[in-house]
Amino acid sequence: MAAATGPFRLRARAKLNLRFEIGSTAANGLHAIRSVIADLVLADDLDFVPEPGPFALASDGAVIPQQRNLAWRAAIAMESDLSGWRLRIAKQIPLQAGLGGGSADAAAALRGVACILESRGVPIVEARLRMIAQILGSDVPACLLPGLKVVGGTGEIVRQVNAQAPPWGVVLLQPSVRIPTADAYRLVDTARASSSSPGVEHNGSCDELCAAYAHADFERVRSLLHNDFQSIIEAAYPPVREARARLIAAQAQAALLCGSGSCVAGLFLTRAAADAALPVLRAAPDEWAAVTEFSHAE
Repeated sequence: MAAATGPFRLRARAKLNLRFEIGSTAANGLHAIRSVIADLVLADDLDFVPEPGPFALASDGAVIPQQRNLAWRAAIAMESDLSGWRLRIAKQIPLQAGLGGGSADAAAALRGVACILESRGVPIVEARLRMIAQILGSDVPACLLPGLKVVGGTGEIVRQVNAQAPPWGVVLLQPSVRIPTADAYRLVDTARASSSSPGVEHNGSCDELCAAYAHADFERVRSLLHNDFQSIIEAAYPPVREARARLIAAQAQAALLCGSGSCVAGLFLTRAAADAALPVLRAAPDEWAAVTEFSHAE
């Protein structure tokens, strides 16, 4: 990890759960999960700037009080004197979209503070960053590692997968609704408690999906896409269901709920096809839409 003595920038990439299986509630109160997560090029920029005075954070593009900002909490959790530094976040990832923007910012903040401390001769081991990440939130450990990864436990078990990003285009469409993650999990618990049907049999495995992604096998990846949240969220929030239908109508070869929502991702064989689809969606003023692609590990 490089040390920092002057201004520097880190990118906090959005994530896309290509597979998201939700298990029962674990002892820590969180749900057990199995997931395959790929990074996207879409990212927030975190600028660490030397400035006189106490440590402070400013966020452009999102109104979040400093003490509630997950990146602030991550920096403070390092329990070091950060006076003389300011963190500025340029938000590009929308809030409550299921794209992991807050978690990505927190992971980048941990990395940034580690760089600052190393410039002072204080080495930071990866184990400490992982421990703090687990405390901050279930998505933060995965955001510490770039590229493609398989996640288990309640988010604390992360295995990085060596894979080049395929050259596919991704169109993201967030309808007007916003879905807090806690509300999404409550909907899943309620739906399962009231259902007399057995659990859903999932097609394929996380390792199969990773292999297909690594070989840029679009058809195989498409057949293995899955999100346990999707049918439940679409039933509770019709605009999410409509967003997926609009992406398919715009010629997306597949469309999948992003995490717990409310954003939906449409996959295209090429970036050019994704670019052509964006204007077809005719996103309303209270919606958000963007074109991106999968990101290589950096």
